[in-house]
Amino acid sequence: MKTIKILLFSFAFFVSGLLIGFGFSKSGFYYSSFYNESVVFDDFNQEKAGLMIDTGDEIISVFDIQIDSGYTVYDLFLNEKVKNNFDVKSKNYEGVGSLIESIGGIKNGEKGRYWQYWVNGKYSDVAADKYILKNGDFVIWKFTSSPFKQL
Repeated sequence: MKTIKILLFSFAFFVSGLLIGFGFSKSGFYYSSFYNESVVFDDFNQEKAGLMIDTGDEIISVFDIQIDSGYTVYDLFLNEKVKNNFDVKSKNYEGVGSLIESIGGIKNGEKGRYWQYWVNGKYSDVAADKYILKNGDFVIWKFTSSPFKQL
C-alpha cells in the first residue's frame, strides 16, 4: 500500500511539473493545457499577447497580437486582425470600466451565459480596459455561465 501511495505521489508530481513546464517561456511558446491549443510567437523582438475566443461550443479564433506598453485586454479587440474578423460591442460603466457585451453577434445573457475572460489561466474580475497586459500574456474570452467553471 505504501508503494502505491509513493507511485501515485510521484506520478502527480511528474504531471504537475509537465503542466507548469508547458507555460510561457522566453522562446515565445505558450501551451494552453485548458484547450490543448498552442500559439507560437514567431517574432521575438516584439512584445506580443495571445487571444483566444471560445463560444462555449467551439474555439472560433486564436490570434497573436503585438502589444505596446500599457496595452489592455480591451485593446486586443481594437487590433486590426481582430476588428476585421469580429464585431465587438462594449459598454462603459462609470467607476467600473468597459465591459464586453457581445462578440461576433453573441450577446451577454443568451442562455444565461456571459462573456468572461481569463489571463494565463486565471479568471479576471476587473473590466477589460483595466487589465494591463505583459509580454507573453495569453487571454481567453469564453462565453460561459459561471466564472468558476473550469476552462
